Amino acid sequence: MALTVSGFVLAGLFGDYVERNFDARLQVLLESLIAAAELDVNGRLFLMRPPGEARFDQPFSGWYWQIDGASDVPLRSRSLWDETLRLAPGEEGSRRYSTAGPNGERLRLMQRHITLPGAETPYVVAVAADLAELVAEVAPFNVTLGWSLGILGLGLLGAVLIQVRFG
Repeated sequence: MALTVSGFVLAGLFGDYVERNFDARLQVLLESLIAAAELDVNGRLFLMRPPGEARFDQPFSGWYWQIDGASDVPLRSRSLWDETLRLAPGEEGSRRYSTAGPNGERLRLMQRHITLPGAETPYVVAVAADLAELVAEVAPFNVTLGWSLGILGLGLLGAVLIQVRFG
């Protein structure tokens, strides 16, 4: 029973660690996107440099970014193709939530409302990634953990039987 509880605790801790890492990666990409956003002399939004993730250029890769403004056509990654992300309305500041992607995949989305220098209206900057990557990182660990604790349990059971037999 202790091995089962330990297995669930370890799996939960590792899952939380991977999720925090995933969110930190999204946060860095969001910050770099915000840093690259500028307004030209006509007040139109553009990026000074592309974000540092190659998957943003691969159509429907599961990694997407988008910048929405009140008057502009949204800027978006090539990976979105002709689709747009469904961003949550309203709130100022940052948000993190799950939503459906352009291919129906589950996405982890981070968004932030910002006001660029010289802009009259705020923009919503968003970065999203496929949650399947999170599951793919955790699954092999859970399988290895299950086998390891199972073998340990069998070894402990064998040791108890030997101790009782010779004791």
